[in-house]
Amino acid sequence: MLLKNILHSKNKTINKEIKLLYSLRGLPNIVQMVDYIRHEDGAVIVYKFDGCLTSLRTKSKYPPNKLKKYLYQLFFALNEAHQRGIMHRDIKPSNIIACEEVTLIDWGLGAFYTGNQSKPIRMGTRNYKAPELLLKYPFYDYRIDIWAAGCVMAEYIFLQHPFLNGKDYE
Repeated sequence: MLLKNILHSKNKTINKEIKLLYSLRGLPNIVQMVDYIRHEDGAVIVYKFDGCLTSLRTKSKYPPNKLKKYLYQLFFALNEAHQRGIMHRDIKPSNIIACEEVTLIDWGLGAFYTGNQSKPIRMGTRNYKAPELLLKYPFYDYRIDIWAAGCVMAEYIFLQHPFLNGKDYE
């Protein structure tokens, strides 16, 4: 079991993450919520997690077959989430756990895709943000996850972390 303690968050934010995790139940390569416990400062989410807690290290050289397997599992997990109308919105190496299998974790910035409606652009990690987010375009979609996964993939291939190393949003 793995616990995530969410402190000082609005009920709306906690409810959204729990709803996302319920929608992702049973999907391979995505962390699975077992239960949650509310407390006065937030909530604790209980995850089923049998593997190790090692994030993919982008300075490590993985054998090509293992790297290919990990990247396939990452894109497979994103595809499954996207088919259910869910965007992760914070793909980065520390949110990808890898032992024998990849597990995509931390859905706290995730969101249900609501069509061509304006969405917040102040989320995610700068070095993995898609150009539309950097240009403050609020009508983005699933492609922001694919961009970020592509940045992660480039880091593993070229052993450069981060692959796009801007010092600011400009």
